[in-house]
Amino acid sequence: MSISRLGLGVLAGAFLAGSACAQTVYNGSAGFSQDSILAGAQAAYAQAAQHEIETAETNLNIAVNAQGFQYKENLTPGDRESGGMPGFTIGASYLQPVLAWSPRDDLYTAFSYQFNAGNLAYDGTVENLNTGATAPFDTTDRAVMNRIEGRFGFGFPVTPGWEVIPYLAAGYQSWNRNTDTSTVGYGDEDYSGALLGLGLRNDWAVTPTLVVRAEAEILGILVANITNNDAYISHGMGGSAEERLSTGLDYNISGPLHFTFDTYWEHFNWAGFKATPATYGAYEPLSTTYEAGVNVGTTYAF
Repeated sequence: MSISRLGLGVLAGAFLAGSACAQTVYNGSAGFSQDSILAGAQAAYAQAAQHEIETAETNLNIAVNAQGFQYKENLTPGDRESGGMPGFTIGASYLQPVLAWSPRDDLYTAFSYQFNAGNLAYDGTVENLNTGATAPFDTTDRAVMNRIEGRFGFGFPVTPGWEVIPYLAAGYQSWNRNTDTSTVGYGDEDYSGALLGLGLRNDWAVTPTLVVRAEAEILGILVANITNNDAYISHGMGGSAEERLSTGLDYNISGPLHFTFDTYWEHFNWAGFKATPATYGAYEPLSTTYEAGVNVGTTYAF
């Protein structure tokens, strides 16, 4: 039979609190204050719950990923793409109280890389730039996507078992759009942009072995660019916003081995650019992208 670390912490705290509290004399015999024992048990529970959160957030991690993707150009007629893509994520995270000037709070850093690739259904049009005439064009996009993100922030325990972690985030994302162009050309395009913004992470230790979390991010897509590798056109795009919401859990299987499950939803725009002589009359319209996915993985916690 095994007893969880959180349970042992509470029992040990209660015992130590009872041993260390001030004695009261009743009819010549010594007794312990019930309030002191209860206060000691609560302090031990808070310490053990905080340790569970810090352990869940201090790790090396890997997960398999399944992501749904939807893209739409904001004009009529406009290109559309949708489908699912498998992938994976790897990363590392650190949350520990190493601040000499604020020992109750935690330093937070994290790094993650996500890769997805798969065939997306492309429902679009072909436009004659000389006449403006369009014709339907349906094919497949053999898409490849990359996303890198780094974080730096501080964790603040709010109540026993609940910690909030505001952080700064910076990163990079890209999409290689490689459509089958057996009937028309110019199907190999790269979209990319730097990411910079803020996030807020919440962790709750709901049981001795289970931490659940919820998170929100607002990022700016900066220095965005689109390159058509077939037409030798590369052009910058305006800035735009990216919103990301996620939920998840971390379950301590045994010792340093943890199981993780996360879901996320994301929205952002590629701002596009107007036609110029340098682009031979080609242009990129404003577009909207939605992504939603699931990560199932494991971590080695420290």
